[in-house]
Amino acid sequence: MDKRKSCNFTNLEIETIVDEVESRKDTLFAKFSSAVTKRVKDEAWESVTAKVNAVNAGEVRPVKSVKKKWQDMASNAKRKEAGRRREMAATGGGTVQVLEDLHENAKILAMIAPVAIEGVPAGVDTEEVHENVRSATPVVKQEEEAVKVRQKAVDSTNLLEVEKKRLKIDESRLLVEQKRLEVEQKRLEVEEKRLNIEEQRLMLAVAAESGQNVVQVQYAW
Repeated sequence: MDKRKSCNFTNLEIETIVDEVESRKDTLFAKFSSAVTKRVKDEAWESVTAKVNAVNAGEVRPVKSVKKKWQDMASNAKRKEAGRRREMAATGGGTVQVLEDLHENAKILAMIAPVAIEGVPAGVDTEEVHENVRSATPVVKQEEEAVKVRQKAVDSTNLLEVEKKRLKIDESRLLVEQKRLEVEQKRLEVEEKRLNIEEQRLMLAVAAESGQNVVQVQYAW
């Protein structure tokens, strides 16, 4: 039996999947109840698939293919977000690579983040898309813990570098203060010498004045 390989999803089909899943997220990702049954969820996926087939280039996508594409998109968005967080931690919050298809990824993450973070409670849909989220939850938590550990290591390294720089600054300040004291000491020595010279000049002046007085007395006699 000849089975032709399906064509890759176009950008328009991908955008349609994201928009249509978002508009039905309260049904697709809701707990089972009397109002939300498996049949209701199946019909929601059929509606999503119909919208996708309405914009494609002629190939009719089955529901299973559309659901698988959403599953892959959700996994890819979480993987990129985890990588972004790791890179931010490694660079201390610096510039990181911009996510491809940022708009679609942001919308996907907004839909799956509550499930990935809070876990899957009992009674939630057990279809493939939810199985994928459940299986990815421990990995996401492990990656978040690894990011926290690396962030602490980065913070410790940064703190050590800051302390080293502070010690160097303190050392430089001590050297400057030492030189200032040496200059001050030399200035005091110069001042002391100047005072000695002034004292000697004063003594000479007094001695000279005393000798002149003696001469004047002798002439008076």
